Amino acid sequence: LPDALPIWTFVFLLALVVLVISIFAFDFLGFAFIPPTDMSEIQLEIETPPGYTLDMTKEKVDAVEQIVRELVPEVDTTIFYIGQKGALTLSKSSSHAFGRIRLVETKHRDRSSFDIMDVLRAEIPARVPDIDITIVNGGLDSYLAIATGGQGFVIEVFGNTMEDVVVAARTVQNIMRQDPNISKTELNISFNKQELVSDLALDYMGTLGVTPYEAAVSSRILFNGITTGTYREGDN
Repeated sequence: LPDALPIWTFVFLLALVVLVISIFAFDFLGFAFIPPTDMSEIQLEIETPPGYTLDMTKEKVDAVEQIVRELVPEVDTTIFYIGQKGALTLSKSSSHAFGRIRLVETKHRDRSSFDIMDVLRAEIPARVPDIDITIVNGGLDSYLAIATGGQGFVIEVFGNTMEDVVVAARTVQNIMRQDPNISKTELNISFNKQELVSDLALDYMGTLGVTPYEAAVSSRILFNGITTGTYREGDN
């Protein structure tokens, strides 16, 4: 420090140059906050068509597990939760399933978990119809994905009509599929489900004395209706 103080201008400029070079070097070297590692665990999220019962979804899960056992001799244990969407999901759905594949230790196998995931991503959708399956790295990576909003990135598409949005979204999806670094693309457009999104003016609601809960309940009644009872006339 005593030697640097007399030439502080030179030291400052040198540090600034190193910082700028380091920033531009990211484009050539690549950067990851926490790079994916082989955690000897693979997670599967399975979705079957709407209307599937738990038994029907279980049949698909059994077929998936059979393929896993066939193609992955490195499997130590497997566990599947029928009717559960994810590791931390509390809601139940008969058309969803969540599973974990635990592999043997890395020193006892030649393939990495990423090589195994590539095989499963290619084989399972081709051999098990009527399912939408997502296969991701488990362990620490799965918890980081929950904390950061998911693995990968999101592209939002806006338009004047739903038809324009769907066409544009599918065009973007086809372009992304041409990238060899992208393993899977998903569209969150569903025509067999109803969803209401409200942008509430909290300040105006406060003036009227309406709570967000009351506004949500009223919107749900307007959107879906409500059964208040059964009317009977006479002995009927």
